[in-house]
Amino acid sequence: MAWNSSSILLIDPDEMAARELAELLQNRPEPPKLWVAHSVASAEMILRTQPVDWLFIRITLWDDYQRLRSTLIGRPRGVIFLSGRNEKCTAHLSSTLDGHLQPPYRPGHLVRIWNRW
Repeated sequence: MAWNSSSILLIDPDEMAARELAELLQNRPEPPKLWVAHSVASAEMILRTQPVDWLFIRITLWDDYQRLRSTLIGRPRGVIFLSGRNEKCTAHLSSTLDGHLQPPYRPGHLVRIWNRW
């Protein structure tokens, strides 16, 4: 699936990192439909009412998302974990992740994720 025709939900309490990634995602000729939230609670209405193709979520919020998952209208086609520079706790999840990003965000990192998908 081409990401520029997708819907993306970005959930990250780090406002600066979220803004950086959102700008990167939107800086395309045909940008995706993009929602940005700082918590799963603030994204709950989107998750319950909108189809989301790609979920970019801070790894520390994954448990909150899992608690809601059974009540959502659908599952994202891809899940990308976000972590801070000092959060290195996803190595054991590589087989279940669709992608993992850490700042600084670069277009090449996103391209590798899309191409793998």
